[in-house]
Amino acid sequence: MSDKIESVITPTAEAFQAGYEKLQASFGEAFVHSKANLEALTASAKIAAEGVKQASEVSIAYLQSSATLATETAKSLGGVKSLQEAVEIQADYAKSAMSTYFAEFTKVSDIMLGAMKESVKPISERTSAVWSSIQSAR
Repeated sequence: MSDKIESVITPTAEAFQAGYEKLQASFGEAFVHSKANLEALTASAKIAAEGVKQASEVSIAYLQSSATLATETAKSLGGVKSLQEAVEIQADYAKSAMSTYFAEFTKVSDIMLGAMKESVKPISERTSAVWSSIQSAR
């Protein structure tokens, strides 16, 4: 009788042990994936923050140069001798201001677009790695 009980208990205990070890390995893999995912998110956030910083620096430089140009134009307008001269100075200023605005807007847009593209890469790489591990587990 004890042989029969032992013949049932031993395989059950071995199966339980194997299942437990497999479960424990799964938790270890999940931890590794979670850590790598967090690192990817952190890298992505750093890239995005750097892009925002660069865009801010460009924007601040533009605002400073724009204020300088406006001040110089105002000084020029203060010394005009005719309405025609004032209109020409104002037209030149408007043309220059719009041209500079669009150039700076394009520059900031390019910086932000580049940062977005780069910040997606770490997450995309993690997605590919997770997908590969899921595929290999099948």
